[in-house]
Amino acid sequence: MDIISDLRARCQRQPKILALPESDDPRVLMVGLQLLAESSIKKLYLFHPKKTCAAICHNFRQVFDLNDERIIWYDLQRQRRALAAVREKTNKEPNPLLVANYLVSNGEADTLCAGAVNATADVIRASLAFLPLTAERIVSSSFLLHRHRQNWLFADCAVIISPTAEQLISIATATVKTFTALFPDRTPRVAFLSFSTKGSASHPKQKLMQEVAHRYQELYPEIVSDGELQFDAAIDPAIAHSKASTSKLKGNANCFIFPNLDAGNIGYKICQRLGGLAAFGPILQGFSKPVSDLSRGATSEEIKVSTYISLCRV
Repeated sequence: MDIISDLRARCQRQPKILALPESDDPRVLMVGLQLLAESSIKKLYLFHPKKTCAAICHNFRQVFDLNDERIIWYDLQRQRRALAAVREKTNKEPNPLLVANYLVSNGEADTLCAGAVNATADVIRASLAFLPLTAERIVSSSFLLHRHRQNWLFADCAVIISPTAEQLISIATATVKTFTALFPDRTPRVAFLSFSTKGSASHPKQKLMQEVAHRYQELYPEIVSDGELQFDAAIDPAIAHSKASTSKLKGNANCFIFPNLDAGNIGYKICQRLGGLAAFGPILQGFSKPVSDLSRGATSEEIKVSTYISLCRV
């Protein structure tokens, strides 16, 4: 079973409640209604009632039952309790993104997906207003890279520009949690990446990743990890044997921790655009409840998979 079929099946076994604050976007709306139709969710919060209905009329040939009792139409003008809570918490005028986070924070919804319309920074700020952080104490992100039956996580590719040693350790810890939630039957194998493998070059940036790898191994000896490693030595067993013969990873890493946002963001896009891998994310990490960000250029299929990921992390 491929990753998409597996995630869908998991969602259908334990359907959750989803909030879509950007439901007036046809891509997002289509995904929400499809998930409801296939029983991957048990309830769906939709916003912008007039715009959403207009989007259905103008964009969809498929007929959907908009009176389905599982659809909760959230008209901001009528939800005084939510509006008051948002104003008190943020000192801002309520909008669907803030209200959706409010619903997740108090358990009325299990998760939300946004970012097809809103920028990543706005999605994160809205979640920070309502959702406590986990023990990692920072918000980071990972991307799921997928080809055939192979899956990898890349982090951080969307949030922290120049992470410190402590932040890199937190990013790795959060990424392992994400990997375990998505692939409960697989063992996470963490590679701390650099332009150097095991001291083949000497530079402060190389030494940073070397230090991070060492500290992570001391903190989490039960996790298979290594660094600093070049990408080829982390993913190719033959090259690992040549460049890093003593590495515990043996060229079979599945969680890649990049030294900075430049490397992570450029790296996943190269894999996506030249390598032909599917890329899903950003998967926001560090919040007490799962939140999925979306690329504003995401297709409906990419939005659907990102939503499956968020639902499986509940």
